[in-house]
Amino acid sequence: MLAKDFFGGNTLLIKKELDELVGQLQVVNTDFQGVVREFVGRFEFIDMKQLNEYMQAITMLSNNTRIWENRGHTPHELAQMGRHHFMPLQDTPFNVIDGGKTGRNEPCPCGSGKKHKKCCGK
Repeated sequence: MLAKDFFGGNTLLIKKELDELVGQLQVVNTDFQGVVREFVGRFEFIDMKQLNEYMQAITMLSNNTRIWENRGHTPHELAQMGRHHFMPLQDTPFNVIDGGKTGRNEPCPCGSGKKHKKCCGK
């Protein structure tokens, strides 16, 4: 997706972005929303549908990233083993409404708490 939407197929830049994202997701007690805000803040998305596709991909990546503090298990594997306090993230963090537009002065739908014009609406 990154190659098609933002980097024109430059695999070196894509690898750098993904390595940084996975590295941040592997940090002990990571702030998932903060990591996501930082990642999506580096790109200009066409619309909420495209942002939602990336959010689903990031969530899937997070649920399948091996974390040292979990003894190398992913949150998804821990949930399957019956350790319910390590539930994976939901697959669909955003609901996209067709035709709905976020106004410049409305709160940003990414959950940052900032106005849309200062966050994803740049």
